[in-house]
Amino acid sequence: MADDGFSLHTKNPAVHRTSVCLAVTSAVARAMPTPAPFRSSYAVVIGIDTYGEGIPRLRTAANDARRVAKTLAELHGYEVIRLIDAEATRERVTNLLTTELPARVGPDDRVLVYWAGHGVALDGDTGPNGYLLPSDARRSDDSSFLYMPFVHDSLTALQCRHMLVVLDACFSGAFRWSGTRAIVQENDVLYREKFERFVRDPAWQLITSAAQDETALDQLSAGPLGSRDGDEAHSPFAMAFFNAIDGAADVVGGDGIVTATEAYAYLDDVLQQASTDAGKRQTPGLWPMRKHEKGQYIFFVPGRELALPEAPPLSYESNPWRGLASYEAADAPLFFGRDAAIGSLSAFIAEQTLTVVLGASGTGKSSLVKAGVIPKLGDAQWHVLPAVRPGAAPLSSVADAASSLSPTGERPKDHTDVLATVGHWCSANPERRLVLVVDQAEELVSMTRVPADRDAFLALIARILDANGDRVRVVMTLRTDFEPQFDHAELASRWEAARFVVPPMSRADLQAVIEEPAARRVLYFDPPALVGTLLDEVTNMPGALPLLSFALSEMYVRYINRRGTDRALSSDDYKQLGGVVGAIRSRAEEEYNALDAPHQATMQAMLLRMVGGGSGVLARRRVSNLELVHTSADENARVANVRHALVSARLLVEGRDADGEAYLEPAHDALVRSWGRLLQWIQQASADLFPLVTRQKLAIEAVDWQRAGDNCHGNP
Repeated sequence: MADDGFSLHTKNPAVHRTSVCLAVTSAVARAMPTPAPFRSSYAVVIGIDTYGEGIPRLRTAANDARRVAKTLAELHGYEVIRLIDAEATRERVTNLLTTELPARVGPDDRVLVYWAGHGVALDGDTGPNGYLLPSDARRSDDSSFLYMPFVHDSLTALQCRHMLVVLDACFSGAFRWSGTRAIVQENDVLYREKFERFVRDPAWQLITSAAQDETALDQLSAGPLGSRDGDEAHSPFAMAFFNAIDGAADVVGGDGIVTATEAYAYLDDVLQQASTDAGKRQTPGLWPMRKHEKGQYIFFVPGRELALPEAPPLSYESNPWRGLASYEAADAPLFFGRDAAIGSLSAFIAEQTLTVVLGASGTGKSSLVKAGVIPKLGDAQWHVLPAVRPGAAPLSSVADAASSLSPTGERPKDHTDVLATVGHWCSANPERRLVLVVDQAEELVSMTRVPADRDAFLALIARILDANGDRVRVVMTLRTDFEPQFDHAELASRWEAARFVVPPMSRADLQAVIEEPAARRVLYFDPPALVGTLLDEVTNMPGALPLLSFALSEMYVRYINRRGTDRALSSDDYKQLGGVVGAIRSRAEEEYNALDAPHQATMQAMLLRMVGGGSGVLARRRVSNLELVHTSADENARVANVRHALVSARLLVEGRDADGEAYLEPAHDALVRSWGRLLQWIQQASADLFPLVTRQKLAIEAVDWQRAGDNCHGNP
């Protein structure tokens, strides 16, 4: 057949059916699911080596395009429009984009556009303007070029469901059309449910052969036109692309599918290595186009059977959000949105013996340290002690953590023994550094019973650092509003240099908090715009992180309760919760209203015991189980019932302190500071004859008296 640009594509329906049947091999048939997810697959493949009027000739573009066209037609079942060299004039490409493709492409089709040829980035009023050069382009006349916004608008006007544009052109990184955020790479198992979402939802993606910053720099320093390196047959990018779609990029599970993100990851690995070996730099990019949603452009690997497992079942235990609770090291696989902060804080800790991680309530200080940084330090260079919460007896907490340094697990007897234990470990492990995390250091103000114990704790921290030089790192998390009360003389000289203020989360960071944990559980948002609604509510909201996590957790619980089967968190769930801000109030009110009057009174008394603070600042407070014991058996039974309900609702959490004593506390300060009914109770209690703080001190003294009595009778 003549090389007329339509060698694999014709408008005659009978010829169309015959040519497609001949092109689709048995390998394609084995890979394609039944029914096929797309009505038709179209490809526009353009390759230009030969230009006129002063534009350098290329060596591989036309050959790249011929092979792409052949591969897509014969191995992937595409109907291909191929324009090589003189066929790819500005008029011909323009007519194709504005007339021919709109007449052919329907809403259940997919389209791939591959361009191999010259690109150019010319200075404009707001930065470089991207152009593609047709075969009849004239170097001295940019009106003969194809302006990229025109190409973009013509393509996005098509009614297809999936679009992939692949640009192997000089300065192609300047041609990314939509926003500044690269598409997040998928790196987990492709479950059947995820595949169905990928092919059902719109996918509009762009792969460029070089990064924008590299090409823009080249344009400014080397002139508007560059050169494409490659062997006599194909460019490195083209060779990597051929291999990727033919199966080399199917590295996650060997499922028979190559997604655009998998193809990009493969291209990036190959080109980074090849360009480094050649002493150059070429970094491909993957970008969403304007109409991109939650789909993924896909290739079925020729000759490979599809292997798409069912997604794991969902349960209460598999909730991907922690709600009000902070993220622990074990939760690192579900901790997202803090990559930049993790890197900055890790580097800070490496340089500073003392690090004080500061932020307002709800900024995620504890999670950043425990789920973000600590897992990164879990190698041979670092030894991380169990995190310490100061609580009522901070010295005991440190001694309990230091016991893990002893070969016998023996607990240090006092602060001198703690200091010696740390020193012995450092001497025995000269190649390693010791990390002690003091989480929620504000408890030294809000919970430590004796001020002298707080001073002794801070003095011990200073002595540990002074005695061990560069061998020990102490990382403290502290609410900013408590910082003025940390003026201990022995740490004062280190304090200013130790301050690390947690940076605010951007909209993209918060989007990762929403979308990435959902992706790990193969969950979706219905409609997809619900993600934007959540972001609109929390972006720029102080202390929004725990509120957002709790709302997402509650939406997940509602999905489980209604026995959903579509793995979609719905806007109805969001509305019924009262949005992000109303989620805690909604759940707390729900639990309160489910109780009878005596249990409601018990809940009020319990929660008032769990409010502490310093200098008028409200904060959650741990309460010992002993503080919740009453002389009335009926009241003890009500305490147990309320406790079970609030722990199950994830509003309260249980644990044991360094002395092994069981405690109960609010899951986050957000409950103490956001639930209107509790704030009313606090206000009323503060106006009573025995104010709230006085009653808490009396309760602490009663517990101490009870412990003393137990010890007098020989109890441990």
